[in-house]
Amino acid sequence: MLRWRSSRLCFVSLVVNLSRMACTSRMEECERVVDVAVVGGGLSGLTVAHRLANKCSWVLVEGSERLGGRLKNSESGVDLGGAWIWPEFGQRRIAELLRELNIGTFRQPDDESSTRIAGGAYKAIEELSKRLPQERIMLGFDVSRCAVQKQEDEGGVEREMVKLSSSSGKSILARRDPDHSR
Repeated sequence: MLRWRSSRLCFVSLVVNLSRMACTSRMEECERVVDVAVVGGGLSGLTVAHRLANKCSWVLVEGSERLGGRLKNSESGVDLGGAWIWPEFGQRRIAELLRELNIGTFRQPDDESSTRIAGGAYKAIEELSKRLPQERIMLGFDVSRCAVQKQEDEGGVEREMVKLSSSSGKSILARRDPDHSR
């Protein structure tokens, strides 16, 4: 049996554990009941949501009013976030993602070992967000609480759910797989 701290438990429950359980009337008080709640709309969160695509029900929550996390372009298009990747030094997955999204790269003119992303790193955020159903993205959802709670399914069987609450009073329930209990 695995033991996790509460923060790890929430992360594991939200991003990894998937189960199937019907929504009951008690659960309907929540804004959504999903298999996976992805917390954070930066490059990692958007990539997880993109990979989940049609595999399960999911929602992505982002505390700010925009996607991208630390990646951002100025109004004039100047890259204000991470700008370089080094595929030959172990960053192959980002290079693969960029190819999948049809985003080009080019060598830094004054440093041949550095690779830049055409259009800036924020281009990956734009392309990923275009491919995601916008109704599954909740901006301005600042997670103020993450707690495991018990809910009954249609058959009266008690199941563990992870409840994310925001300071505005919205909440989301993510199903926990009973095979991955604490």
